[in-house]
Amino acid sequence: MQKAIQLFLKEKQFHVVTLEQGDYYVKLMEEELAVIHIFRANELALKNWQHINEERQSAAAELVAWLQESQPGAGIADSVPIRFLDLVMVQDEVSEYLRNLADMVEGIWFVSEQNRQIYVFERQSTKYFGIYEELQTYISQIFYTHTSAGGFRQMLALVGPVTLTMVILNILVYCLATLNGDVYDAGYMYSIGAVTFDSIFLKGEYYRLFSSMFLHFGLAHLANNMISLICLGTMLERRMGSLRYGILYLSSGLLAGLVSVSVEYYQVMAMGHSSYSVAAGASGAIFGVIGGLIAVVLKQKWQSRRGQYEPEISMRSLLFMAFVSLYQGFTTMGVDNAAHVGGMIFGFLLSFLLACKR
Repeated sequence: MQKAIQLFLKEKQFHVVTLEQGDYYVKLMEEELAVIHIFRANELALKNWQHINEERQSAAAELVAWLQESQPGAGIADSVPIRFLDLVMVQDEVSEYLRNLADMVEGIWFVSEQNRQIYVFERQSTKYFGIYEELQTYISQIFYTHTSAGGFRQMLALVGPVTLTMVILNILVYCLATLNGDVYDAGYMYSIGAVTFDSIFLKGEYYRLFSSMFLHFGLAHLANNMISLICLGTMLERRMGSLRYGILYLSSGLLAGLVSVSVEYYQVMAMGHSSYSVAAGASGAIFGVIGGLIAVVLKQKWQSRRGQYEPEISMRSLLFMAFVSLYQGFTTMGVDNAAHVGGMIFGFLLSFLLACKR
């Protein structure tokens, strides 16, 4: 990844200047000197904000002198404005220490080598001579090219670790369930962990709220949910981080199940319905992911108005997808709409609580 960024900067006609602190990529931009320094997260973790500012001040004089020597006819003054940008390579997540450091020093972006994503935190700006959009596009293209050429193993790198784990667990549970019975039979599904309102409110079998998240009524039910989880979960996991995303996914699924059995309890006990359903599936948690994405995009749009962040997902397309998913559920028999609506609401709220730093 670091070599790809170096190639990108060279294509943009940045000059490489080697100083004691490392290699700097330098280019004169409209009477300002753009200076980009690339290094790894473990190097930045050894510094504080004073060290970074001292290194920049020390490098500034040398870089101006180098530019004056290399371009003698350009009329470059000693007081030319310099804008530093540090590109910090991280494996996946950005540590709390580095995020706090980015709050105190201007011009620090983090590049995730695993997610192929540039993280720009709240006190930073994506406005740097138009490089943010071009670099993000370049990184994505490099990744997709390698994925196409490298086969299935590299393609899996696109999927976040928590999303991939949940998909694998759902598939394994489905395979085990099909070996021992008929997954289309509600009685059998109840016997291996599906949920009903009486199992929660009358028998106290609360474990079913969790076990039912990994059970599916047939291959089509499983395939639809897993495709949705891979597409939507990958987007949210990149933006929230794996730990926060995992908490949101499981919590949304549990709360969606609780909403479902509560609505069923009310219909049977208060309204006198004679029949009730056996519920299972990951769709409550997946709708929680949709709600989480809506919350993240809302925050990104608010930050973009302050010049801090560029929204990466269209709110219009996201809301349209949510509407179509809910509409399909309400117009189809046998769909647990209470779990879908509950999951989306709780996912939206949990995203604000868990992703306040992003």
